[in-house]
Amino acid sequence: GSTGTTLTIPATAATNGFKYRAVISSTCGTINSAEAQLTVTPKPVITAQPVSATVCEGEVSTFSVAATGDNLSYQWQTNNGGSTFTDIPGANGATLAVPAAIATNGHKYKVVISSTCGTLSSEKVTLTVTPKLVITAQPIAVTLCEDQTATFTTAATGVQVKYQWQTNSGGATWTDITGSTGTTLTRAATAATNGFKHRAVISSTCGT
Repeated sequence: GSTGTTLTIPATAATNGFKYRAVISSTCGTINSAEAQLTVTPKPVITAQPVSATVCEGEVSTFSVAATGDNLSYQWQTNNGGSTFTDIPGANGATLAVPAAIATNGHKYKVVISSTCGTLSSEKVTLTVTPKLVITAQPIAVTLCEDQTATFTTAATGVQVKYQWQTNSGGATWTDITGSTGTTLTRAATAATNGFKHRAVISSTCGT
């Protein structure tokens, strides 16, 4: 069916490198045209999407993308917690490193990939920042009369905060006090516990 002066061919990966020519015949003979090669440049395709991340405050979150295509370039964008995505200056690689701060909690990111044959955007991913563990109230040393009750109190902010009180029993080794897992420790003041030291080991999703 290709018997005219023009040949139209869909450009696909399967036809890359194919050569074409026209065989031209007339009353006085037949000749072949010059060969013409079809070179098909692949369109950009994302082969691995970035993934949403949950990290602790102060850490660095890394988003990555993988793509195939010709002459690829990358531009990461963020919505800064709003609805409009804007370019992140200098974020022009396949990987984006974002310092995790409370101010960036909930921010979304995507990358725009350009190539010789077009532009496409990755999926939008979300950065979730878990607050770091911070002690907001330290226990205070007390001096009491014998047979009174000593109360030590601490407080901390964070996610899934847990407490375990310890004592060094007047020595150098700290040991857990069984059942003492709240913000307050109550101890009987006796001659035997004079000089004992106490502390709370506080743990959370983001450290101890």
